[in-house]
Amino acid sequence: IQILEEPTQLFSKVEVPLISNVIPMLLDICQALECTSKNENLPNILCIAARAGILVCDKYFTLTRECEVYFITVSMLFTFLKL
Repeated sequence: IQILEEPTQLFSKVEVPLISNVIPMLLDICQALECTSKNENLPNILCIAARAGILVCDKYFTLTRECEVYFITVSMLFTFLKL
């Protein structure tokens, strides 16, 4: 649950979060959910819920791959940062 606190706060603001903020947070969430889903010390229901969360993350990553604007923006950002 703690891993969701920062993204929830960011996404609840009036401003639209930048893609440079969203993708790293989504990666962190996916990684935490992956660890949780494999934790044998947790009740099965929590592991199943974490697995469902991973599927949602995968859905959003699939959508970003389909969006040309996303790739153009990220490419431009990396080009800019290398200068």
